Amino acid sequence: MCGIAGIIGNYNREDQISFKELMSHRGPDGFGTYASENFCFMHSLLKIMDLSESSKQPMIDQTNGNVVIFNGSIFNYKELKKTFFSDEKFFSNTDTEVLLHMYRKFGLSFLEYIKGMYAIVIFDKKKIKFLYFEIDLVLSPFSSFIILILWFLHRK
Repeated sequence: MCGIAGIIGNYNREDQISFKELMSHRGPDGFGTYASENFCFMHSLLKIMDLSESSKQPMIDQTNGNVVIFNGSIFNYKELKKTFFSDEKFFSNTDTEVLLHMYRKFGLSFLEYIKGMYAIVIFDKKKIKFLYFEIDLVLSPFSSFIILILWFLHRK
């Protein structure tokens, strides 16, 4: 599975580098960051569905600027894409991008439609809010990141 992490509040470039090193075993296919003045998202990529460069995360909704990091699998993403967005252009063939579209269309109610195992963090640019969702069907996507949280808190 991929790896996701985020820092909300004060951080520096060294923090990002440390997280990248700690997450490297989770995704050998790339590492992405989204950095803002008050937060950053990081994603260690393991390509499974879409092997193109378009699958990289963090992913930004080009319509409203919302940002997502996601780990897991949305089992019904193709059905959701076909049902709700057949006329919309997608830049990737990923469940991640479908999540962005679902959140834009349904807000928090998007959770009622998705089926899968996941950890999702969305930054809603308009509301200036961070939203975290996780469902654990067998194994927690975030379970290996307890060490990252403890490491980061210990060094502050």
